Amino acid sequence: MFSVSCSHLMEGTALINARGSLVRAQKETQNAFMNYTTCLETERHARQEVSLAEKRRDDISKTTASLILVSLIHSCVSGYSAFPNKTIYR
Repeated sequence: MFSVSCSHLMEGTALINARGSLVRAQKETQNAFMNYTTCLETERHARQEVSLAEKRRDDISKTTASLILVSLIHSCVSGYSAFPNKTIYR
């Protein structure tokens, strides 16, 4: 007949508990990795937004500088001040 000792039952219980711990740890690892990849994606998106905002700022600055330069050149050529409320020293 089949006989099971207490030590065999305890070893079986320990194995079941260890496997349960492993499964929980694997799930936690998977969840942590998913959270990590989500954070990386969020960071990548934010980096793109910063890059686009910096490009828009630079484009606006260049356009503004060009307009001011054209206005100053025009005022020098025509003899009129591009900034009538400001004194331009020559």
